[in-house]
Formats: sequence, structure tokens, C-alpha cells
Amino acid sequence: MRKWTVVTTLIDAWIASLDDDEYDSFIAALGYLRDNGPAAGRPYVDTLTLPKNALYKNMKELRPPVVNGAHMRVLFAFDLQSKAIMLVAGDKAGNWDGWYTDNIPTAQRLFGEHQDAIRQEIAELEQRNKTTKPGKPRRKGKKK
Repeated sequence: MRKWTVVTTLIDAWIASLDDDEYDSFIAALGYLRDNGPAAGRPYVDTLTLPKNALYKNMKELRPPVVNGAHMRVLFAFDLQSKAIMLVAGDKAGNWDGWYTDNIPTAQRLFGEHQDAIRQEIAELEQRNKTTKPGKPRRKGKKK
């Protein structure tokens, strides 16, 4: 069974701040995402309802089980390389609608920057391949 790549770099500080129970809950949800990829669904993953003007429509949220009243959420999206990029994380308890209003624009911006970096890397590789195409190898020891 394929394991999907999940990148947590942007939320590593948040992960480090979790207590043991919260961390275990987060890791369980992350494991579910890693096992199921884009097909992951409730209870651990849900599709976000985004504003009509949202540039990236494929945003999702990781929904670890509630621990000690903490309603942890992680906004993420699958990138051009089919990796799940964790973008913004936090506890939405007590700020049910406001949490999304505050964090979706940040997630959109971070994902755009990430996608742009991938496109730039691809363009550089393509350019490098165009300028360094191998020629026909020369045979050693024979002169024409």
C-alpha cells in the first residue's frame, strides 16, 4: 500500500508545543492521512468551504480527535508533486468561525508560495536539461 508524503515543516513549532495527549491525537490523524492520501475523509480529514475568490480550491483540514477540549485543526493541500503540505495549525476552540477567517488567507498565501517554488524548480531543471543535452559519446582509441 502506498504511503503518501506529508510535509510538516511550516507547522513544526506548533507540533513541538503540543502536550503528549495532543501530540498522540495529531500523529494518529497524520498517520491516517499518510495511509489514505487524497482519498482521506472524515473523521480525520474534511474539505474546507472556501471563499469564492480563493485561488486554491483544493484546501483541506486535518481534524485530530478532540483532546482536553482542544479542537486542533491543520489546514493543508496536496501540491504539484502529490505531497500533503501542512500549512497552518492551531486550536479553533472558542473561535469557531473566526479561526477559519483568520487562517485560510494565510494558508492560501503559503500554499501559493510553495507551488511557485516547485514551478521555479521545474523550470530551472528543464532549462538545465536543454543546455546540457548529452551528445553522441566519443569512442576512445579510434580516430576518423
